[in-house]
Amino acid sequence: MDIYVEYVLIDNFIIDYLLLYYTNKLLAFKQSKKWKLLLGAAVGALASIVFPLIKVIPFVAYLMKFALSCVLVLFLGHNKSFRQFVNKILTFYLLTFALGGISFALLSLIDAKFINGVYAYDAVVPLGVILATIFIYIKIIEYLAHQLYKKRNIEPFLKDVILIISNKQIKVRALLDSGNGLIDKKTGLPVVIIALTSLMRVYKLSDIQKAIETGKSDKLKNVRFINYSTVAGTSKKMLLFDADEMIIINNQKEERIVNFTMGLSMHEFKSKDNFEILLNPAVL
Repeated sequence: MDIYVEYVLIDNFIIDYLLLYYTNKLLAFKQSKKWKLLLGAAVGALASIVFPLIKVIPFVAYLMKFALSCVLVLFLGHNKSFRQFVNKILTFYLLTFALGGISFALLSLIDAKFINGVYAYDAVVPLGVILATIFIYIKIIEYLAHQLYKKRNIEPFLKDVILIISNKQIKVRALLDSGNGLIDKKTGLPVVIIALTSLMRVYKLSDIQKAIETGKSDKLKNVRFINYSTVAGTSKKMLLFDADEMIIINNQKEERIVNFTMGLSMHEFKSKDNFEILLNPAVL
């Protein structure tokens, strides 16, 4: 039987990448950069070509393979402790055995004939290509499951809102954010936070900048500032101003709210749900 080097490289590169990727994911460590995983997979693939050329007794061969496993695990990033390194090794081997079982099952389905145990097989399609197809399938399932889970959990907190500011109406998507507990100490009103680009649908950027720089405005109503702390503990100031009214549309019903004040976020809210304002639960 002919054994093609490129098939061996493809098989081992993809398999090693899958092992490194899911070892990292299962242990929930800070994700290593993709180029590191790719480099580790390349090292494993090259070793699969070199190791069979080295004639050693079986015991030494097993030691060499174990040493290679340790090297590959190092591509998953810095280990804070020896215990963390051991966890990576054990998870790596657990996935190796699981992937081995899947490999045998797949090869049986395509009627592959094994030669010399597990060292070679007679099949038209490289095993790595088959596993790559499974990997893509798993990623699609993961994505769909994540989207369904996210939609189920976040959808009840998303609201369609009509904001009336300076007699202008803008329709926005709002997120009811339990983390937004800001209260304007001057008025005692809850703060609803709006993104800069959304506010620019009402005011010119120059008018907003003037309000931020001087604390005064002939456009924005009742300008003032509030101090707040970020998650990192940094103290910052937020521009506050008054809006006329807010209409929350919920199940085709409209709820009009006037007891609130607006706060300006200079950054966009990074989300695929495209919400533009953060509602304070106290407004409801």
